[in-house]
Amino acid sequence: MYAAEYGNTEIVRFLISSGADANIKNIFGYSALHYPSCYGHIEIVRLLISSGADVNSQNNMDSSTALIGAAGDGHAEIVELLISSGADVNLLKDDGGSALFWASRSGYTEIAELLISSGADIEAQDVYGTTPLIIAVCFGHIDIVKLLFEAGADVNAKEYYGETALMYATQNNYAEIIELLKNAGAVE
Repeated sequence: MYAAEYGNTEIVRFLISSGADANIKNIFGYSALHYPSCYGHIEIVRLLISSGADVNSQNNMDSSTALIGAAGDGHAEIVELLISSGADVNLLKDDGGSALFWASRSGYTEIAELLISSGADIEAQDVYGTTPLIIAVCFGHIDIVKLLFEAGADVNAKEYYGETALMYATQNNYAEIIELLKNAGAVE
């Protein structure tokens, strides 16, 4: 587990060849695949997947997956590898956050594109009703906002307390995003 987390490919290779379980988990339920996916160790991710690691394994802490971690931490090649290996792009953490939600929050446009083209739900909501569009607006990620518009995101979606993307754009004084939202039909 530590060798995978810290990027020591040779030790991981040795452990796997010696019979180590590619699906081993720590006490929190994080699999050996989760850590190298989050930290960008693509060779270890490849090695673990080729050794049978479950690409949809969810931890015990918040049900996060290797894909959610890689998407939120900006590792596009790993996201692509996980998806091509069968990772479910619509698995959610306990808080409702999807891989697309975390890529949108973090501003990783390329990853958001990969997820959308792989069937990610653009309207998936977290526990507060926040959609990928709303979270992208909150953090001012205009390229992701544009991408989500193109994919058909609901510009008038509301969180559970009634907040909309336009409200957040106005609160944060994101003039260009306000204009985009209004041109796309957003109402106050």
